[in-house]
Amino acid sequence: MNIKNLKLKNNLVLAPMVAINDQAFRVLCKKYDCGLVFTEMINANAIFKTNKATLKKLSFVKEEKPIAVQLFGANTKMIEFAAKEAEKAGADIIDFNFGCPDIKIIKQGAGAALLKRPTKIGEIIEAIVKTVNIPVTAKIRIGITKPDLGLKIAKIVEKAGASAIIVHARTAKQGYSGKADWNKIKEIKENVKIPVIGNGDVFSGKDAYEILEKTKCDGIMLGRAAMTNPAIFKEINYYLKNKKENKISNKEKLNLFFEYLELTKKYDCFDFVNAKRHALNFMRGMPNIVKLRTKVSLTKNIEDMKKEIKEFQKDL
Repeated sequence: MNIKNLKLKNNLVLAPMVAINDQAFRVLCKKYDCGLVFTEMINANAIFKTNKATLKKLSFVKEEKPIAVQLFGANTKMIEFAAKEAEKAGADIIDFNFGCPDIKIIKQGAGAALLKRPTKIGEIIEAIVKTVNIPVTAKIRIGITKPDLGLKIAKIVEKAGASAIIVHARTAKQGYSGKADWNKIKEIKENVKIPVIGNGDVFSGKDAYEILEKTKCDGIMLGRAAMTNPAIFKEINYYLKNKKENKISNKEKLNLFFEYLELTKKYDCFDFVNAKRHALNFMRGMPNIVKLRTKVSLTKNIEDMKKEIKEFQKDL
């Protein structure tokens, strides 16, 4: 898949997940065949105000490239500044969020709140396109309370100069509940000329094949599926090539956590709270896992956490 002049090795994309997409996790996803990784959603205002913790999020290594930086906000001048800073830091794509349903973001007039302001959406994309020399993309939802805005917003984004659009096929009101309406992705794909990346309810190789067949979208963005299994990208690529599933075992899935820890050492980004979060995510959905999840939740240091997981693995 190409996004403007940027050629990706495949059409699978890691969604921008807050408190999940640290550097080690992004590199891990790339290792397991993700074509493009995103940073977590970053506040453009905080970059403008040179917030140190936020500026640290604009730190990239070659192993995670190409990388997209996703911004959110509502002040165009601050957004322009943030986009330029992200480009200087080494971003390969600037993405802008018009879909986050979080109430705190919406109260700032950002995220999905901007779906009510189509003129502002066009203004923001135009401003970023004029400010940077790298591709600009947008992530949208298909509406606020009803699925009635997707195509309108997609056309505005395209006209403003975006190089691709990511469509989460739910309304903001749905959040992450209910079913994604892939027909809305298809509708947008049929009516714009830029690449369309579909997002929503892809959890397996079979799901990926079906969304590509049904919507003819150019790429797939994965969030929750990648959060619990970074090897999902490899599994999907295998299915698309061979038309059969080849899923990793639960033992291998837990080994992903130890790979993640090694990467946090390598890139000096270890954080105990983050490590625990990732461990619990990788365990999700496994049989007979409740006891281990409880033990890991109660651990106070990384050595105890590793010990509990290794003990559990012996019986797998």
